[in-house]
Amino acid sequence: MQALPVIERAHVYPEIVAAGVIEGLLDQARENYAEGLDSYDKPMGSRGLVTIKLTNFGKTPALLKTLFAGVGIAPLGTKEGLLIPEGILGDKQSTTPIICTMAVGFTRRQAEHVGVATAHVCLDGEVTFEDIWGAEHVTEFYFVWDVALRNFVLKETRTATKPKL
Repeated sequence: MQALPVIERAHVYPEIVAAGVIEGLLDQARENYAEGLDSYDKPMGSRGLVTIKLTNFGKTPALLKTLFAGVGIAPLGTKEGLLIPEGILGDKQSTTPIICTMAVGFTRRQAEHVGVATAHVCLDGEVTFEDIWGAEHVTEFYFVWDVALRNFVLKETRTATKPKL
């Protein structure tokens, strides 16, 4: 019996380019943000930035449609719509850097909880793209800040194909 051929398609996933400022902001919130006991739950004015890029790991082009992402203490309430600089990614191509900004700075309480692993900083989002056959795919991603590694690690990713109407 002959096997069915595998149909190649686009596979778009995010990669973190830079996130080093997160560690400094956590340290600052824990150590340098002492304005008295009433400031324990007051967010810092400084908000972190995480720079990502989208890469097509598939063998066919991808038409990028939307990107929503958020960074902060989990669980995140909302995700911000981000501008995707390139509209189409070919095989193994990546976008130029895309910046995700925290909606609000860390509080001292949050930073202390992250330090003892009872809370975590996450980068949560989804990218929607279309393959060359017109099928729409949504890749959800979830990165978690690893205190020991001082960087984000991929916790989960999932791609679903939306049915064609």
